[in-house]
Amino acid sequence: MKNHVTVSYAIEADWSKCLRDRNDRAIWRKLLEAVESQVGQAPFAWVANKDTDGAELFSSRPDAARLPNNSHGLNGFQQYETVAFLAARNLTPAQGKFLQWCGLSANDVRTATIITRHIRQ
Repeated sequence: MKNHVTVSYAIEADWSKCLRDRNDRAIWRKLLEAVESQVGQAPFAWVANKDTDGAELFSSRPDAARLPNNSHGLNGFQQYETVAFLAARNLTPAQGKFLQWCGLSANDVRTATIITRHIRQ
């Protein structure tokens, strides 16, 4: 078993479906190319927003499995060591306000939720 997690990221801006769809999905296409390059021939799992057509995404890769967006407690994907997390998942305003009320700055909340999503998903 490996004792570390490597997180690679594509952009420093806040990821959103709006950004994904901008300029005829130019950033999205580059992101998918980067995933293919990073994973090489290794089997991998991936997560994307529900509006993403899974039949077309990574269709040339029978070893690529789509994970449910909420995969907590599922053990059927334990064989994958590599996960491409492509979904734009943002806190609701109420969740963000609650965490700020608890004493976290907006930047702390953003950093914590991004890192946690990458490690847990």
